[in-house]
Amino acid sequence: MPQKALFREIQAMPVGDLKSKDMRELDGIRKDLIREACEVTRCVQYVDGIARFNAIKAHRKQKS
Repeated sequence: MPQKALFREIQAMPVGDLKSKDMRELDGIRKDLIREACEVTRCVQYVDGIARFNAIKAHRKQKS
């Protein structure tokens, strides 16, 4: 089951809550956000690849 994206939780968090966190917590959040961004990038590349593949396949069908 998909879980809520961390960046959404951070966006919804009051600034005061973020300000109250110590540097270790903020560093952990930052690392988690970077990891999440990398996962999203991989997913976008995956979808782009499938879309390109389908476009090539459709183009080849038209030529036949």
